[in-house]
Amino acid sequence: MKKLIFNLLFLMVTFFSSGQVNQIEELKRLIGQNQCEKGLEIISDLIAKKKATNLVYFYKASCEQEKKLFESSIVSATSGLEITNKSDSLYPSLLLLRFLSYANAGKLDLGIVDNETLVKAFPKEIGYLLNLSFLYGENNQFSDCLRILQKALTIDSLNVSIINNLAY
Repeated sequence: MKKLIFNLLFLMVTFFSSGQVNQIEELKRLIGQNQCEKGLEIISDLIAKKKATNLVYFYKASCEQEKKLFESSIVSATSGLEITNKSDSLYPSLLLLRFLSYANAGKLDLGIVDNETLVKAFPKEIGYLLNLSFLYGENNQFSDCLRILQKALTIDSLNVSIINNLAY
């Protein structure tokens, strides 16, 4: 998934001015090397100059999540989602980041809403189904958890993760 995002970044670079290209290239390099602190400095500069794109907010949310700043990551992912069309390939990634931040922040109901949106958009994506079943289980919504796991099982009856979760 990281490679896809980095490739998207490369394609988007052509739309930026040359000064911003240097910042985006540096940001891409830093994120690739897990240097989130330095990456966040560049991101803050881009946001201050009102040159932030949905991809910049994606990187910001990713770095904040990496640093366990879940509330900030939620805000950043939300900012990215607000300027991203639902048909944009980055939209599910931003939604996934926000869902993970909600889950890590203990805001399970909000994480469930985001994950349900992902499942509606990608109904056969086993990862999203497993994530949703986990959230339902953690939120004591056991019948919903089982319903989602059974749906996942109809898609991939040999998936060990689904079977293990059902057995649990």
